[in-house]
Parts: sequence; C-alpha cells; structure tokens
Amino acid sequence: MKAVRVLLALVVVLAAGFLAFRGCRGVAKSEKEPAPVAPPAQGTDPAPFPTLLGDPPKDESPKPPRVETPPPVVPDVEPPAGTPVKDGAEVSLVVPYRTGTKNRYRVREAQLSRDRDTGAVQWWQFVWIVGAQVVKGDGTGPARIKFEIESFRFQTDSVEGPVDIDSGKLDDALLAKEKLGLGRTIRPLVSILRMPVELVIGAGDEITGVEGVDALSRTFLDAVDAIGSKYVKDAIDAPTAESITQKWSEALFPPLGGGTLKAGATRDLVLRTTYLERWSNFNAGKLRVTEDDPDVFRVEFKGKPEMEELNRPAKSPAALGVEKCRIVSSADAYVGSWRFDRATGRLLWGRLSSKFRFDISRRNGVGANGAPIFEPRFTDIERRLEVELLDK
Repeated sequence: MKAVRVLLALVVVLAAGFLAFRGCRGVAKSEKEPAPVAPPAQGTDPAPFPTLLGDPPKDESPKPPRVETPPPVVPDVEPPAGTPVKDGAEVSLVVPYRTGTKNRYRVREAQLSRDRDTGAVQWWQFVWIVGAQVVKGDGTGPARIKFEIESFRFQTDSVEGPVDIDSGKLDDALLAKEKLGLGRTIRPLVSILRMPVELVIGAGDEITGVEGVDALSRTFLDAVDAIGSKYVKDAIDAPTAESITQKWSEALFPPLGGGTLKAGATRDLVLRTTYLERWSNFNAGKLRVTEDDPDVFRVEFKGKPEMEELNRPAKSPAALGVEKCRIVSSADAYVGSWRFDRATGRLLWGRLSSKFRFDISRRNGVGANGAPIFEPRFTDIERRLEVELLDK
C-alpha cells in the first residue's frame, strides 16, 4: 500500500503520460516498438545501463488489467478553424498581456499507464479550474500574472472501485481510508486552493519567475504533516518554482520566443517535467506557425520525449532509491498546439498529447555476494492535456 500512496502523491508532479479523453486504451500490440536508447559510455554511471534496466519484456500479449472500470469519456474540444498561414508571411508571436485582463480556464489533465510485466492498467484525470489576471503588462510581451487554482475534480480507479472527488464536496470517509492514500493526495491540494502566486512573464512569453511559492509550499507541507508526519519526508509533490513553471508552461504559457516567425520556418523549443527530484523529462523539438488571422494566431510544437539525469542530489527516500530512469519514444511523440488572441492578449485554447515508454530501476537490497539488486519496471504511458477558456 505504500507504493499506492507514493503513486498517488506523485500524480501532481508527474505531468506525464496521457490517457486519451475519448476513453481508456492500452498501447496497441501491433505498434512498432521504438528503437531503444543507446546506453551511455562506460564509466559515466554507477553501473552499465543494461545491468540496471536491460530490455523490456518481449511478451506483450493481452493481460487482464488490475482494474476494469474505464475512465470517463470526455470529448475533445476543437477550436474554430483558422486561416492557414500564407507563404512568406511574418507572424508575430508576441502575446500582448495588458494590465487588468482576467481569464479563467478549464484544464483537463490525464494519464494512462500500462505495466509491461503485469499488464496492469492505471489511469487518473484532473480537471482544474484556474484563474489568471494580468497585474502588470503594457501589451509588449513582458508581464506579471496573478495565478491561482480555484477548484479541481480528481478521477481514478482503486481496489474499491471508481473514485470521483470534487474539491468542493469532499468525502471525508473516503479520504480517511489509509490503504487508498487519497487523503494524502487530495487534502494538501485543497489546502492551497485560491492561494495565488505571481508569474513573471518574459519577452519571449515564457515564465521566468514565480513569486509567492514559499507560502504555497509551506501550506501544502503543513497539510501533509497534519495527515501524518511520516509523509513529509517523501512530499516531493509540494509546489516549487520549478514545478509550477514546468506544469503551467505546458498548459498556459508556452515559451514561444517572442518576435516574429516566418511561415514554413521553425524555432527550437524545449518543455520539461522533473521526475523524482533529479530526472528531467525533456521534450525537445520544433515550433511553427500554422494559422494566422488579424486577431488570432495558432502554433504547433512537435518533439521527442527523452530523459536526462540532473546534476543534483535526491533528498527524499522515494527518490534516493532510484538508480536509473530513461524514456523510450519515437520522433514527434509529443505534440502540442496553442491558439492565442492578439486583441485581448490571452490564450484561447490548447492541447497536448504524448506517448512513450518510461523505464525505472530501483535498488532493492543486496544479493548473497553483497552486490546491489536492481528492480526494473517498464511502463507504457499516454498523456493528454486540454485547455479551454471559460470567459468567452
């Protein structure tokens, strides 16, 4: 049950792996397996990479899932058709944030994962309602934005059946069941609702700073401690400037780079998510303009999900036990698109999808000869994110 609690606690941190909102589905058996990542040069890791992870199981025959209740079916939200960008056109990518602009969004974030060893399927979905108010901005790009999460809905499956939690109508009896670990996941998030932070937006539309995050983190950790002090040491899902920047850059504030971009040209872009304190899932790829109208433009990003080890120590027990992580994916396995309104200076709509294999190796004791024993897991992950403007 400790593993279940850790998994649920990491839900907010792991903005990775998507469930298609049209329904829960596994990785098709007929899909071509992406080429494995080459192991790093000998001597650059605590042990040769194959020793830690090796190859995933070859047998991918269908296996009964751990739970059978499918996730809720949520239709895609399609934006209105725009005008395809004309050849040779120079398109401004500046989002003109102006003081006083207020926006509310519905952000659907979901993940579907399938364990290759057991065939077990797990899924979860958050539906966030968030507010963003420009408190400083003259329309040239740089701005300061007051940002807060107003409410959320969390859905998943458990050993006791479907779970559907509304942050405004908590089921105390359900959250008190320690074997489910839901209280540890949900109550700290409820504690920071409507606690604003201020996002500093740079000239390239990117988040360059987050102010007020210390108070947010303290409140979150106090809520974790109230549930049980034993959980605090593994509370790596407490909000930080890094995690807030990464999460909401994907959804609402992609680093477009500012200036102009010519039709047919591309611009390098990297979006990141940190796993387990010292593993960075980076999605490096190309940004291009797809549509351009007098007041609206739309961009598309395609990248390849990969993993790199960060040069910093892990602190929590959950992260300390991880020896190696890697991501295996095909080219353009991460696709995002965002539609912006130049007249009002705001995002109108956004969508991301990603699909990859996540491999992780943990230390699991030592053998008879004193050598460490590594326990690898191979998981197919699908992610999906949809952003809808509520203030039309």
